[in-house]
Amino acid sequence: MTARGSSYCLRWRKAGRLMCCTFRGPSDRKALAAKLYVEVHQHQVDSGQVYAAIDPDCARAPARKKTPLLRDWIERWVRLKVDLSPATHAEYARLLRYRVVRDLGDLHVGDITRYDHLDPWKADLARELAPAGVRKHWLVLSQVMRDAVPRWRDDNPLECPPGQPGNGLPRPAPYEAAFLSVEHARVLADACSPDLRALVLAALGTGMRQGELLGLRVKDVDLDAAQPSVRVERALQRDGGFGSPKTKRSRRTIILAPSTVLLFTCLIEDKAAEEPVFTTADGRPWTAEVLRRRWQPTVGATAP
Repeated sequence: MTARGSSYCLRWRKAGRLMCCTFRGPSDRKALAAKLYVEVHQHQVDSGQVYAAIDPDCARAPARKKTPLLRDWIERWVRLKVDLSPATHAEYARLLRYRVVRDLGDLHVGDITRYDHLDPWKADLARELAPAGVRKHWLVLSQVMRDAVPRWRDDNPLECPPGQPGNGLPRPAPYEAAFLSVEHARVLADACSPDLRALVLAALGTGMRQGELLGLRVKDVDLDAAQPSVRVERALQRDGGFGSPKTKRSRRTIILAPSTVLLFTCLIEDKAAEEPVFTTADGRPWTAEVLRRRWQPTVGATAP
């Protein structure tokens, strides 16, 4: 910052470009406030943003856009977001409409900053949610704010600042898988009812996910080939409907061992091609909720 008679000039570089703001005296109060503003934002602001923040009535300050409230922008984003699965769309909508709208919904999209709003919000989330939950909230809101560029603002304030390794989000603890021994698997299967035991044995024999097993149809099972197999083509979604497996690689063919072939032979006997392979004792298709209610007592019964 340098003095020029009764004025004060502040210079800094943003992405290699020289920026400059000049404030009339006699006091250097505005210039010092601008210097602090630039430093807080790690020099990633332009002259117009500084004038708008420090001296919005001066001739150099850009006209302020009338930007929508974040709650209204979220509703528009949710309504027009069509490239997600129904289950993921429902999850994102719930997350945005609950926590994000509650905490930030009354702010205008163009006024949201990392320093004033997002970093304090992130800290509040971290005190209440697990690291994975904090990261998911940040990720989804970042998508919403990214779609506000360039109409309502020049940048996405949730993107990682230049020169920083990350957004300062809490890191989830590494996942440590627990693998069942043959004896543990036998104890677990013996504790299940017959219909639940079939699911457990199929999971152990194929490595399929829960949703993939519950979405399996008779026509996806081929026991007449030289190598009997099942084809994973769909999965039960959280909303109760059926959709594609979790990833492209999840759409796969699984070769069956002889013991698993015998299991599937019994399961699909006298069933039509479109019928589910796995049903409850009364012949109804499994749902994730019914399976959860049945599974928890079963696991509890195997605890030492």
